[in-house]
Amino acid sequence: MPKIVDKRKRALQLAQAATKVLARNGFAATRMEDIAREAGVSKGLLYEYYRSKEDLFFAVCDHLAAVRPRKANGAKSLDLPIAAIIEQVAAIYDWSPDFIPVMVDYWGKILKGSAQQRRKYIAHADKFYTDRRREICDALTYWSRHEVPLNLNPTVLSNLVIACVEGIHMQEFLCSRGANKREVLSMLGELILSTRTVSKDKTRTHLLGGQSRLVNRVRSRE
Repeated sequence: MPKIVDKRKRALQLAQAATKVLARNGFAATRMEDIAREAGVSKGLLYEYYRSKEDLFFAVCDHLAAVRPRKANGAKSLDLPIAAIIEQVAAIYDWSPDFIPVMVDYWGKILKGSAQQRRKYIAHADKFYTDRRREICDALTYWSRHEVPLNLNPTVLSNLVIACVEGIHMQEFLCSRGANKREVLSMLGELILSTRTVSKDKTRTHLLGGQSRLVNRVRSRE
């Protein structure tokens, strides 16, 4: 009796093997036979699942973007203080050491590819950023309405959080003397909180999810 193959599981295994090779060698230097060797399959089998290296590259990017890190302390997504929201966004980029190397290649396709290629990659990336913005915006909107009002547009603030998180991860990847990631993201939370309008009867001890030192620093400037 022939062995039943779970094609979705096999496709994921091939994408995971490709992730390692692409992160190690870069897109241009990676060959399909390199990925097949890493996965322990024939090149013919690899082509049964992915018609081209670019198709496989998109699958790798989708896999890296789809993993959802666990929420801090099991908190609900719409009940996170600002520091935890920022930490959660950062965790999307932190969960795999392969994320940033692959993303650099992806951005390279957008920056240096043909006009047709740029349109294709930008369209593919749009869903990733749309989903991230919506998640952050929903959390910030809920938090601002029910916990601590913020004098900032949640949509604009979502873009700021993503830009800061991506930028500091890129610095960490490219420059050994870059700013400390934790300090930068902590300061981002502090700057956001410095714009808040809190009524006197609101408790402030929970503002940064237990980070009382940072809360005290913010209060001392008021």
